[in-house]
Amino acid sequence: MPSCAHCLLDISPDSALRDEEEGREILFCCPGCRGIYRLLHGEGLEEFYRRRTGWVPGPPEAGSAPDLDALADSVVVAGGENEATLAISGIRCASCAWLIERYLGGRNGVSFARVNFATGRLKIRWDPASAGIREIAGWIRRLGYTACPGRSCGPEEGRGREQRDLLVRFGTAAFLSMQVMTFSAGLYAGYFQGIEAKTAGAFKALAFALTTPVIFYAGYPFLRNALSGIRNRVIGMDALVFLGSFSAYAFSTAMLLTGGEVYFDTAGMIITLILLGRYLEAAARSRASESLTRLIRLLPREARRRVAGGAGLPTRTETVPASRLVRGDVVEVIPGGRLPADGRVLEGTSEADESLLTGESAPVPKQAGSTVYAGTINAWGLLVVEVTRTGGETALSSIIRAVEEALARKA
Repeated sequence: MPSCAHCLLDISPDSALRDEEEGREILFCCPGCRGIYRLLHGEGLEEFYRRRTGWVPGPPEAGSAPDLDALADSVVVAGGENEATLAISGIRCASCAWLIERYLGGRNGVSFARVNFATGRLKIRWDPASAGIREIAGWIRRLGYTACPGRSCGPEEGRGREQRDLLVRFGTAAFLSMQVMTFSAGLYAGYFQGIEAKTAGAFKALAFALTTPVIFYAGYPFLRNALSGIRNRVIGMDALVFLGSFSAYAFSTAMLLTGGEVYFDTAGMIITLILLGRYLEAAARSRASESLTRLIRLLPREARRRVAGGAGLPTRTETVPASRLVRGDVVEVIPGGRLPADGRVLEGTSEADESLLTGESAPVPKQAGSTVYAGTINAWGLLVVEVTRTGGETALSSIIRAVEEALARKA
């Protein structure tokens, strides 16, 4: 069955969208894939198709439009340029990170673009006179990805699916390979101590039957990526892995028919051990991303902002998104609530849990004039706070950026 030229999804020739390139027909599963394919070739980024490995087939996700107000709150000014750290939904492999970096790096006004594949986050700097956050979100959207503010917008779900798929394939390969090793141990012992021909033949046939699903089910991602690499004239690691395991499998199958020695255990264990490495790598990326997500989710989504009544009317409070707060706003923080921004206490007495910032478990007393920090918990008293820093300027945001930079260096 043919596959989509962009996302590699298997498609029926009857329902496929067709296009021509250099005299040959190419098929797409949807208009989105066709548009992205044309965009990449128009920008000279077709190397993406030769570089990608570990790609999960499927069209670009049809997520909701990005929240531009929330994205704007992620922007900070640094050295005359705007800077933002955004979560990117839809990243499937390291080549996705490469593509986003190259495409954004070629846009007018963008001086720096770096994607951390381990966490699925983009750090970008640009000249505010040349582009705004709306244009940047649009550029990312054109590639088939979705930009979100600091809060994660979906990479964890995709990584969860990847981990589950790898775990099932690894579990299948490990279970079957262990059975193959049992029969192989009998064959090796028989080689030195003697074994009946019928028994040896039965062991070899059972090893063949058990190894076949390891090669063609557990090892299918390697086969798929190897074929994709061959079509694009680029041989990657997956091609080498499948070539090594399939060579041992094919040779052993031939020897099974001619009465020679077989090496089905080698073929199965190559796939099993590489899958184990892939699963551990995916789990490490997931833990790194989750640690950042837990920090980011400390920030409340909403805040109780005080609004002057005017014309002799009393002051009232309104619930607004925390991303809409600006310096100078006055907010109320009820007992048990989290601070939506850094600020200074105007009224009230309470204690705040600042363990996420200082590591100190004892609550810190707060009164008029005290400094409070975004994400910390108000213990028991109502606090009225004047906002002094919001968004990417808060102390919590500084910690998040430091963690992201550390993960980027490790990645």
